[in-house]
Amino acid sequence: MNSKPRGKLAVGRVKFFGRHRGEVNSSAFSPDGQRLLTASEDGCVYGWETQSGRLLWRLRGHKGPVRFCRFSPDGRLFASTSCDRTVRLWDAADAKCLQVLKGHQRSVETVSFSHDSKQLASGGWDKRVMLWEVQVKVWDCNTGKCTETLKGVLNVAHACAFMPDGKLLVSGAVD
Repeated sequence: MNSKPRGKLAVGRVKFFGRHRGEVNSSAFSPDGQRLLTASEDGCVYGWETQSGRLLWRLRGHKGPVRFCRFSPDGRLFASTSCDRTVRLWDAADAKCLQVLKGHQRSVETVSFSHDSKQLASGGWDKRVMLWEVQVKVWDCNTGKCTETLKGVLNVAHACAFMPDGKLLVSGAVD
């Protein structure tokens, strides 16, 4: 909670990032605010320079709509999730895919990096024993291996986040 008095949000010049070929499902700023990611229904992840609005890249690789994107806290990586049941881990410097993380059985809706950028959690529409159940997976960002699968919610995981100290992981679902 911020104890400082709230200021007005000043809306000045509005930038339009509009080369998508489908609706935008998610967006994320880099930690330094210099770049913007957008995840699109057209199956691509777009990278933008925030000051100029210039398109830096349009990344293909997912075989379905891209649902979510997020930069790592250290800014070296970013991740994207897709209806193709994968998480892609990208190098933020040259926009090259480093890992394709496989293991989800349905669309992956969310990702979150640990504060130290060493782990990644993902959640989505995984089905287990005839129940639609969330499955939050924890990945090692260096090896691309799933280190843990967490179960327990009876619906789709639309959000997940690590505590800053990395000791807790929270997921949010429709239920």
